[in-house]
Amino acid sequence: MINLLRITLLIFTISLFGQSDINGQAIIHLDKPYYVSGETVWYKSYFSPDVSDEGTVSVKIVNSDQELIHQSFIKIKNDAVAGFFKIPFDIPSDNYTMVLTGKTPIAEDVRMAEVLLPIYNDISGGNLEKNSVTPPYANTAVENALKINISVDGNATAGDNVGATIAISDANGNPVKADCSISIVDQEIIGYNEGIGISQSTIDNNYKELTPELFYEGTLYDDEGKAIQASIIGAYSPLDKSFAFTKSASDGKFTLPREEFKGKRSIQFVGYQSEHPVIMTKLEESVVLNTTPGDLHYNDAIESYLEKSRMRKKINQYFKIKDKAQIIDEGEVEEVEFDLQARYNVNEYQDFEIMAEFAKNLMMPLRFNGDQGSRTAQVINPKSLKKANYYLNGDPLFIIDGKLTRDANYTGNLAQTEVMELGIIYDGKKLREQFNVMGNSGVVVMNTAGKAEVLPEADERNIFTVYGLQQDVNYPVGYNISAEIKDMPVFDPQLYWNPAVMTDGQGKAKISYVQSNDRSTYRIVVVARTSDGRTGIGYVDFDSSLAGE
Repeated sequence: MINLLRITLLIFTISLFGQSDINGQAIIHLDKPYYVSGETVWYKSYFSPDVSDEGTVSVKIVNSDQELIHQSFIKIKNDAVAGFFKIPFDIPSDNYTMVLTGKTPIAEDVRMAEVLLPIYNDISGGNLEKNSVTPPYANTAVENALKINISVDGNATAGDNVGATIAISDANGNPVKADCSISIVDQEIIGYNEGIGISQSTIDNNYKELTPELFYEGTLYDDEGKAIQASIIGAYSPLDKSFAFTKSASDGKFTLPREEFKGKRSIQFVGYQSEHPVIMTKLEESVVLNTTPGDLHYNDAIESYLEKSRMRKKINQYFKIKDKAQIIDEGEVEEVEFDLQARYNVNEYQDFEIMAEFAKNLMMPLRFNGDQGSRTAQVINPKSLKKANYYLNGDPLFIIDGKLTRDANYTGNLAQTEVMELGIIYDGKKLREQFNVMGNSGVVVMNTAGKAEVLPEADERNIFTVYGLQQDVNYPVGYNISAEIKDMPVFDPQLYWNPAVMTDGQGKAKISYVQSNDRSTYRIVVVARTSDGRTGIGYVDFDSSLAGE
């Protein structure tokens, strides 16, 4: 049995409420001090107990040029958030920063935490040059409010299931119930940043309540690239077949609130036809950091680790070893159907060259007027008893394979052979229910054969892929002894991650994991937090052995 020798930890703390003790800080526990392309960043951030559990936190990954490369969201639970970032294989080597932000109910920005993420591309390298740059976060002593004792049960033999016990007590030695995050990694990685790393900075501290909605920030421009103010901006989701709405300030800045969803979705911004029919939107592209990341640390040890990382990837590929993370598949989201009032299976009718001729010859509630280059379109309400409501004003909203346009030249010139189905909504009440003011001129839905129709640039430039709440994960993250992995060569430097371990009434918790096939020194890291905000951090090192040794 190996006992705890020191109460120190690789952990990053950020001053949140202006207090000097650790309980007044946001603490981010990363599973590792640095990462390689293709790996997953696992983290847990502990906030003040005063923060509402109803709030949503935006997690942004920013490169050293302060460019935003990824954004997702997590719900606060028990004064903390736990999540992950799957690193792309083609990501450049750089000192990235993870920024956690929130919004108050009156849309005020809250900068909650920042932590450095050194990431290396072990394939391309990125023209790295060896340097004497100090690894991020110098050692700083932290006084713990909790005592943490960690013991490993028996020997850590390669391929075996190994157990460990965590015991947590207060300053007087009384056992306490605590929420814990636990990681087990190869000490060779920890050697990058000896002992602990702590960063403290003063950031926003005047909040307790955060909005539960997702939020996306951007800027609205006219066709010439000038920032514009708008009272109505629509954001269409083809999966929900519905609009969310926002407005922009005089500098064009806007915040789009969205209801919760998981995974990623497409949205398209649309201007209000009576205000700014042609718009150009740009979602947030940069984030101003509180601390400049500096150059990426690189030396002989990092170079050696990257060589081993390349070998591990080849081994995993050859033996078809799957990712150990069990991300829960939410399944297919049921697609909403349009409430159409007229339907046409276009391929069942006589062929006409273009859709403008097709609409004209079928006498449908859709008219195209004029010639190519000056064509307009109009939806007719054939059931209207009032002549004033018979013709809907303005070009209708065309929805082609889930994308929006009002360009009658483009839609009227579509080849009939490309369009499979066409539907029309012309009733005012139905239009308001489904599309609000964006449907005032009627809606025409088209589905093409290829389902990949490219719209005019003025429309395509307003289509974005956005990420919602992170998907749930089955913790712990680690390999299980099974027929699938038992005889496989596992050389993963990260053996275990669990941000959701609770100690019992005796202050104890037990964990188990599968020891890798590497002979090395490993480190168990524990962060513990009580419901009243008392925090403790600790680690223990142990050696692994091969079978028969």
